[in-house]
Amino acid sequence: MRIIIAAFLLTLPSHLALAECTNQMEAIGQHQNVMKGMLDMNLKGKLNSENANAIGERVNLGQEAQNAGDYAKACEIYDSIILDYSFQDAFAPKDGDKKTVQDPQSESASDAETASEASSSAVAALAKEEASEPGEE
Repeated sequence: MRIIIAAFLLTLPSHLALAECTNQMEAIGQHQNVMKGMLDMNLKGKLNSENANAIGERVNLGQEAQNAGDYAKACEIYDSIILDYSFQDAFAPKDGDKKTVQDPQSESASDAETASEASSSAVAALAKEEASEPGEE
């Protein structure tokens, strides 16, 4: 049984790596990251016609691959644009954002602690209530 579990754990990362960009929505998300990066670049005054044309040609190649159903290739093209021009992920939280991404396990652990504290205080309140009402039976 341990061998089966170990084999599963060893092959899991390879399955996750292959499943990175397998559908149209993921390719569209990467395309949106490129468009957001171009917009940010333009707002900073760094987007000139040379950059725009170079990015545009590569985006067209990505769109052709995406339209042909080759989503992995499209994402590969979009990822290379994002890396070459240092675009940020449009959907990632920025440093100044108040929202933070938490580990689901730590979130459930904090929820369990909160529930435990609530039940403890409820038990203490009931005990205090019973202690304050002497002799009522």
